[in-house]
Amino acid sequence: MASIDMLPPSARRALRLRAKSGRVQRSQRGTVVAGILHPCRSSCGSVASALALRNLTALFCMFLAWIPGCKKGRVPGGSASSADASASAASSVHAPITLPPLTGHAWMEPVKMPQGRSAVVAVPLGATEPRPILIGVHGASDRAEWACGGYRIATHDYPFVICPQGLPAGGDKFTPGGAARIARDIHAAIMSVRAEFGRYVAPGPLVYAGFSLGAIQGVPLVAATGAKYPRVVLIEGGDEEWTPAMAATFARTGGEMVLMLCASTSCSGFERASQILKGAGMAAKVVPAGTGRHNLDGEMISVLSEHFPWVVQFDDRWTGLVPDAGH
Repeated sequence: MASIDMLPPSARRALRLRAKSGRVQRSQRGTVVAGILHPCRSSCGSVASALALRNLTALFCMFLAWIPGCKKGRVPGGSASSADASASAASSVHAPITLPPLTGHAWMEPVKMPQGRSAVVAVPLGATEPRPILIGVHGASDRAEWACGGYRIATHDYPFVICPQGLPAGGDKFTPGGAARIARDIHAAIMSVRAEFGRYVAPGPLVYAGFSLGAIQGVPLVAATGAKYPRVVLIEGGDEEWTPAMAATFARTGGEMVLMLCASTSCSGFERASQILKGAGMAAKVVPAGTGRHNLDGEMISVLSEHFPWVVQFDDRWTGLVPDAGH
C-alpha cells in the first residue's frame, strides 16, 4: 500500500500542512474533504462526496506523477486538466499571497465598461490577500447600486461584488436584459476589475447571486456555464426555471451547489427545484426567510448573511469569511 513516505518531500510537506491546519478530527460519520477528515453535515448532499472524491483522486495523481511511466488520469466528474488543477491547488493552498492592504478606493465604484453598458463593484477595502468574486444581479425596476450594497453587507465586505446594471426601465430604475446580455456585461466587468485591482482579485470560479428577475434570468446562464458559476444564490426567483433538463445541464457543465431563499414561510416552488437539483447530483438548500416582502431589504440580507457560508464551503478562497470553508 502506498504511504505518505513514498511521496517526494514537497508533496509530503503539502499533505502534512493540510492535515495540521485542518485540525483533523475522527468521526464515525467522517467524510474526507479537501484532503482531511471532516464530518459531513446533512446539507452537504452529494457534492461533499463528489468533491471529496475529486480531491482524493487529485492527491493520488500527485503520487502517481512521481512514478516513472505513469500517465495522467481523469478525475471522476472532471477533465484531465481539472485533475492537474486540483493537484496544483492541493499543493499550493498553504502558500498564501500577502499583499499590502487594499486602499485608495471607495467602498463602491463604477466599473469601466463598453459604451452603453454600466456596472459597479463593491471593493473589499483593507484586503491583504486575493479575494474571490461574487456576481450580484438586481431585479426588475431596481438598481445595481442598491443590490450591490446588500450583497456586500451579506458577505461582510469580503469578496469583490460585481453588479451589472440592466436596461433602463423608466426614471432611475433598470431591469435585467436577459441571460445573454447579463453574461456579456459580467465578462466585460470582470476584465475591467481584474485590470484595475490585479493580484487582489483571486483566480477561479465565481459565485452568482440573483434577486427576482436577476435570479430568473440567471438560471439558464449558470446552467450553461457551471464551471464558471458552480455556486449559485437565488432569491425570490428562479425556482420554475429548474427543469430536470436544466439541472442536468448545470451538473454536466460543472454546477455544484444552489442556495435558494424566499420571502414566505413556505417555499414550495424552491422545494420542488431543490429535489430536481439533488436528483441531478448537486447540493441544494432552501431557506424560508419569512420576511413577507418581495424585497432585497435589510431583513432578507440578514437571512442571506446567516446562510451564505453554506454555498462557499469547501472553497479555500473564502476561508477569510468562513474559517473552515476549505475543509
